[in-house]
Amino acid sequence: KEDSTRLIKRLVQDYPKSPWVFDAHFLHADILTEQGDFSGALITFNDLVKNYDPAKNPALSERILDVHGRRGQCLRQLKRYDETVAAFKTIVESPKADAASRNHACVELGKTYENMKDAKKALENYLAPLYERGSQAARADERELFWICKGGFVAERLLEAQKDWKGAARVLKRMIESNLPCRKEAEERLKKLQAEHADAN
Repeated sequence: KEDSTRLIKRLVQDYPKSPWVFDAHFLHADILTEQGDFSGALITFNDLVKNYDPAKNPALSERILDVHGRRGQCLRQLKRYDETVAAFKTIVESPKADAASRNHACVELGKTYENMKDAKKALENYLAPLYERGSQAARADERELFWICKGGFVAERLLEAQKDWKGAARVLKRMIESNLPCRKEAEERLKKLQAEHADAN
């Protein structure tokens, strides 16, 4: 931690206009996160948002959205949930975010609402990528597909925990109909669910 801090300070001092300064700060904050220093990492991520206006730094617009995602994860660890929601919504609502980034942010929002004990909003966000993309998902890129599958399976787990067998089956059927890479796993889960619960048929 001390070594990385020293290296970052030296880089900024010696090369203040280097294009690597942003990445160096980002890496430093990530290191702090890995070490469990979420408050320290959040300070650095907040500084990046403050100091790099995407309108003035268009080349960094996607990276700045990544910063908001990391901020959200740190804020959730600190149980500052309202701020967490705002951070991830920044990504979901940004025209600069690609589908994969939006889907990832939706799943992170679902996880945040689940931590807040708001199952309804958690489900809405977990399922948003699946229902917004639908059958078009087969033509999405790998990262986008990953988060569609992730959100779908987490939502299905949450519905099972609520003993909503019909709802869980409906999600699995949607995943199968959407021809996702995780279709086989969804088919196996649906078969097991229907064998165990008549309401899932």
